[in-house]
Amino acid sequence: MDKPTVILSIKNGGKGIPYGGANEDRPDGSRNHGFKPLRTNQGEIATIPEAIGITALENALIALNAPTSPFFTVGCEKAFGKNESGHWVGGYLEFAFNYAELVTDAAFYFKLFFLFNQWYWNQKQQAGVKYTFELGGATFLNANVSGFTITAWISAGTYPTKELAQVEWEGALDTLVAFLKEHPAPADGLYTKIY
Repeated sequence: MDKPTVILSIKNGGKGIPYGGANEDRPDGSRNHGFKPLRTNQGEIATIPEAIGITALENALIALNAPTSPFFTVGCEKAFGKNESGHWVGGYLEFAFNYAELVTDAAFYFKLFFLFNQWYWNQKQQAGVKYTFELGGATFLNANVSGFTITAWISAGTYPTKELAQVEWEGALDTLVAFLKEHPAPADGLYTKIY
């Protein structure tokens, strides 16, 4: 298996948040179900189609949208596949800082990536896990602020069974969420909340 990797990239372009869903399937079979403001409605987490049956993804949505978190989630997805090497699972978790002053400055995301990179190499790594963080532009429509989100694309290599591939991918996602949970929300009133 390949060695674990941690990569940061920057995506050109951007999107508006909230964004609507589409009623048709994408060419890869997935579907855009639209943005849901889970931070203000945690009860909807159990209904997010992309996370149903994926415990680590459900837990990530709960943790990152909690009142004690400095983040909110923008989107997520997972995909299962098989090739000549075995079964694989890949997917992403997109999130943003929940503060107008923080989303506008990419330096806060660069610092978060830098800290994750330092922290990650002091943890037990899974062989074959690849984290690709993608910084992308966004306009936060409800807050009338332009800034950034970060998407953590995670793949975990190939395995003999679908179940093992899922366990390994969920473990990689849990690792990222454990790091993000170490960052508490700033004191109330320090910054302007988006949600």
